[in-house]
Amino acid sequence: MRYELIQTGAARLMIVFAGWSTRPSLYRGYIRRGFDMMVVYDYSDHDFPEVPCLKDYREICVVAWSFGVAVAHRWLLSASDLPVTRTLAVNGTPWPVDDRRGIPSRVFALTLRTLSDRSVVEFRKRMLAVSEPEPEFEHVAAEHLRDELESIAAMAAADPAHEDEIRVWDKVIVAKSDRIIPFASQMEAWRGHHDLTVTDRPHFPDWEQVMAMASVDKDSVERNFSHGAPTYDGAATVQRAMAARLSDMWRDVAAGSSVADVVEIGPGTGLFTREYLGWLRGARIEFWDLAAIGEDLPGKKRICDAELAIRGMADDSADAIVASASVQWFNSLRRFLAECGRVLRPGGRVVISTFGRSTFSELSGIVTPAATYLDVDGLASLAPGSMELTASADGSPTTVGFASASDLLRHMSRTGVNTSSPSAGNIAAARSIVRQRITRLTYHPVYAIFTKKTLG
Repeated sequence: MRYELIQTGAARLMIVFAGWSTRPSLYRGYIRRGFDMMVVYDYSDHDFPEVPCLKDYREICVVAWSFGVAVAHRWLLSASDLPVTRTLAVNGTPWPVDDRRGIPSRVFALTLRTLSDRSVVEFRKRMLAVSEPEPEFEHVAAEHLRDELESIAAMAAADPAHEDEIRVWDKVIVAKSDRIIPFASQMEAWRGHHDLTVTDRPHFPDWEQVMAMASVDKDSVERNFSHGAPTYDGAATVQRAMAARLSDMWRDVAAGSSVADVVEIGPGTGLFTREYLGWLRGARIEFWDLAAIGEDLPGKKRICDAELAIRGMADDSADAIVASASVQWFNSLRRFLAECGRVLRPGGRVVISTFGRSTFSELSGIVTPAATYLDVDGLASLAPGSMELTASADGSPTTVGFASASDLLRHMSRTGVNTSSPSAGNIAAARSIVRQRITRLTYHPVYAIFTKKTLG
């Protein structure tokens, strides 16, 4: 394998595992703000290159496309010492050559047998929609690409993927019109995955959309919530109701147990905090948030990225880690819960509310959500082996109506929820909302409490 590293001095890194036959030039135009980019390509051998600077990044996000998914899958399983958060698989599976979950073996064998410069050109055309202009693909000799195909097949045979390993991927995109890896095979490969998006694209994805989903722009999250803080309490009626319900659930589960050390994530103005302080007594509370924390909240305050900060906590050092309407902005809730399983004392709890899949359904096709929306079953599937789901609830979707599209946009600004990633920029998305006269927003609350298992 080879790689190209484009460094801009960022503290975060986006690793792109390229599709077969493509080279770094195809991806250079999609560098995310706040990230360096590394493109891994040329799979003519199985060995991931030595890149000493990987450990210097505070966060690494991974995007893999096509056969790059199979290569990245095996690397991710061996990269637990790196600060990897979000992982996104695009139009590929961990089984590159497979009659049920990848490219059928007879098709793969035919591709190898007939591979030529001309067939590579035809392959690239089949990746695209019929009327779609062809990107500037670099020429790669057919004989070298044959070596790559043989190497990928050998890798998969020597190190078979297992169905329970699909959890290593936080998000999955599957193309309905894929003429390279059959749609049905991709759906079978990812069956049961907690966060799968189906697009109408061909095998070649919309890279603007892909990179919007590849990570949460946490700088924008901080900026938007800071901007909305003065008006948040008045506008966040759904979030206020969620805070009250989550507090009641926690109180019921915690009855009779000791809660001494609490970390609350994303307290903002303190809607949830004030609810549980009505019954929780004597606890030491530490607040973590990307944005400014309400000055009237009692306890230590820390401006930080919770996904990264939790790695610095000692084992068995907290009784509760709580968050109301904020974990949808995590790059990987699964990895965060795994860290919670280490940090919590036996019997300690993770108490969270977030938003379900129908949230902002009115904006489908206008914005590409970088946030993660999960139903209760999806949340439950993320629990590590050290924890069990103690309580959960699927709240009724609430649709909020506005007098005009402009009022809807003002609501999004006042609550800081305008941090989904528009497919063509915030201004274009706002114009589309106004043009389509969208005056309703759906919120779908979901709630979960996980408890760390006691020894024995």
